[in-house]
Amino acid sequence: MIKTIIIFICIFISPVYSMQKSPSHTIKTTQNSLTILPASLMFPSQTKITITKQSLFEASKNTGIIVVGKNQQKISSPGLESFDIVGEIYSFLEKPLYEKNKDDDSASDDDTYKPYPYHPGQQRKPIKITQLLSRHVLVVTEPRITESFYIDEKKAITNLMYDVIRKNECLSFTGNEAITQASKDLASCYKKALNRGLTILRYNVKEKIIFFPTLSADVGFPRDKAARIAVETVFEFIKNNPKAYNNVTFFVKRRSDEVLYRNLLLQKTKLFHNMYLFYWGHKDGGTILSWLPMDVIDYIVKLTGVKLGINFFC
Repeated sequence: MIKTIIIFICIFISPVYSMQKSPSHTIKTTQNSLTILPASLMFPSQTKITITKQSLFEASKNTGIIVVGKNQQKISSPGLESFDIVGEIYSFLEKPLYEKNKDDDSASDDDTYKPYPYHPGQQRKPIKITQLLSRHVLVVTEPRITESFYIDEKKAITNLMYDVIRKNECLSFTGNEAITQASKDLASCYKKALNRGLTILRYNVKEKIIFFPTLSADVGFPRDKAARIAVETVFEFIKNNPKAYNNVTFFVKRRSDEVLYRNLLLQKTKLFHNMYLFYWGHKDGGTILSWLPMDVIDYIVKLTGVKLGINFFC
C-alpha cells in the first residue's frame, strides 16, 4: 500500500518538480509577467499565451498587432459621446493612441465597480493624456455599460443599461440581461480581432503576435467578468486554430488585474489540472491520497502558487 501511495505522489508532484527544474518547458514567470507555453496546455497548440503588467504605451512598442477599444480610446479625449455599432473593427497601419497620464491615473488599482458615466449626446470631460503612434492597430467598438435612472415611489432607482444596434435596430437591455447581452458581444469582439489579425499577418511567416487589453473594462463592464471572457474566448480560438498565432499577449496596468489573469491562465494548464486532482483527491476519504497529512497537501499546493505568483484555489 505504501508503494501505491508513493506512485500516486510521483504522478501528481512531477509537474510541480519539472516546472521548478525546467520552467522553460511549461511556464515562464517573472515579477510582471507569466507565459503559458504550448506544452502546458490541455490541447495541442503552437501558441504561447502571456499576461504582462504594462501600459498601453509600453505595449505599443512591441512587434505585432495591438488591439484597442474604440470606446476606451474616446474617454481619453474630450468630445460628444456618440452611439457606435458594437463589434465594428478597423485596421490601421499607423494610428495615434491615447492613454491617461500617470499623474491622472493614480487610482488605477481602485477595483470599485463603476458603470460608464456618459450617455450618447453627453459631453465628455477633458483629461490629460499621452499621445503615441503605433503600427498595426486594430480598433474594435467594444460594449459599454451605463446606468439608467428612474423614479419609483419618490425614490431614485438606478440600474445597469446596455444599448446596442443589431440589424439596424436599437436595443436596450437592463439589469442582469445587460451584462448577459454585452458578454456575448464582447466575446464576438475578441473573435473578430483574432480573425482580422490573421488577415493582416498572413504574409508574416516569422511571428504572428497580437496584444489585447481588457476590452470593455474601462467603459462599465465588470473587470472580473471581462477578463474571464477574454481568456475563455482566446483559448477557444487557439484550440480551434492551434497554428494561428505564435503569441497572444494580454496587457494590464493594474496589479489586481494581473493577478486575476494569472489565475485564469493557470486554470487552463495541465499543471493546474494535476494539482486540482491532487488537492481534492485528498478531500475524498475514499482515495489513497486521503491518507496523506493535510498540512503536506497544503504545503505542496501553496508552494506551487507562490512559485507562480498566484493562488490556485482563491
